[in-house]
Amino acid sequence: MKEVRKVLVGFELGEEESQICYFDRKAAEPVSIPARVGTNSFAFPTALTAMPGGNGWHFGLEARYFASREGGIPVCLPEDGADGSGSGSFLGLIRSGGGMEVDGRYYEPHELLAQFFREALKMLGLPDPLKSIAGIGVAVPSLDGAFALLVRKSLSAAGFRSGICFVMDADESFYYYGYSQRAEVCARKMGLIRFGGNHVSFLSMEENRTRKPFAVTVAEEGEVTLPEEPEERDSAFADAVTEWTGSGGYSGIFITGSGFSPDWAGKSIKALSHGGARVFEGGNLYVKGACWAAYERLERHSFKNRIYLGADRVRAAVGIDIIEGAGQRFFPLISPGENWYEARSVCEVIPEGRSDLFVTVVPADGMAHRSERIVLNGLPARPDRATRLRLSASCPSPDVCHIEAEDLGFGELYPATHEVWTMDVSL
Repeated sequence: MKEVRKVLVGFELGEEESQICYFDRKAAEPVSIPARVGTNSFAFPTALTAMPGGNGWHFGLEARYFASREGGIPVCLPEDGADGSGSGSFLGLIRSGGGMEVDGRYYEPHELLAQFFREALKMLGLPDPLKSIAGIGVAVPSLDGAFALLVRKSLSAAGFRSGICFVMDADESFYYYGYSQRAEVCARKMGLIRFGGNHVSFLSMEENRTRKPFAVTVAEEGEVTLPEEPEERDSAFADAVTEWTGSGGYSGIFITGSGFSPDWAGKSIKALSHGGARVFEGGNLYVKGACWAAYERLERHSFKNRIYLGADRVRAAVGIDIIEGAGQRFFPLISPGENWYEARSVCEVIPEGRSDLFVTVVPADGMAHRSERIVLNGLPARPDRATRLRLSASCPSPDVCHIEAEDLGFGELYPATHEVWTMDVSL
């Protein structure tokens, strides 16, 4: 690649294989990096090997080679790497939260993942990746709070600022990929068909246009196990597609994974394109979705009228009404679309002579908002506007917001009691 400044990168961190792409500004789309120069093979093993004596690290195909033939130390779960082949699960080790001793030094999991990122990003051919990369999106198959924090920590350890790093699961990557396509592709619902050999599953993505911003949801619609024999396979897949897509309504359908081939899919292709849906097949959707995410979040900003409400996202705003100047406005403590494990805020308020607080819940799906009351039993009696409260909000799950109110008093005249009142608000 020729770009050396303001490079936006997509990184698919898979359980077995990973991929890298960058955003081509002339073509205005992500471009995948071949795992081997001059080939159309883009995936490389998610593997890391250390050479004894501090003689460097290797990733991908080289990691497998040096572990099996040159005495390298495979970084993976002990039970998987006992044969020295390096074919064990590197990402399994990282997900386990346990580190590993390598050549006499113990490495924390985020340090090992940081090293994998450093080595893999050399594929970009940049003289100084830390100076050249302006944003990086990382897509992983599945995500929880602990793993998201670990991936972010590893990117920081690799030298990247937190503000240019975006970590997402496969569904969210699909969201960024789908809505970055041409208008006719994302005009209605979009579907994602995931092949894993004979096992096939279907995801449906649509947006609720009843109010702005539009709430976008992704839902599992079904799965099927296909037979091996081509004609039977085609018929079974065509029937499944017809059941999943119903009477239509899909403007774009994407196929990813291994197991699909146009050679056997005559009936299936007709079923896929039923209702005018445009059909695409390829193995780089997640990595390009991660790249589109970095581009959208840092430069394009065209998704302002949409909120992605994935399984790990908060689906309602939680806030309070405050007096500002001569009017009143809603002040959000938690916003819809935030990852529940990252959703948190702290502010201070001065209630007007009250011994209670009201928080308002505003669902993103257009349902009616409601108010919840926190009674401040035991709050000392003070003159009007002579009490400060520290409000803290966080989400222990996607469906609950935890509110805490702490009495801070008001200067020396009205000392703080630091008593805390709590309430869990259903979302």
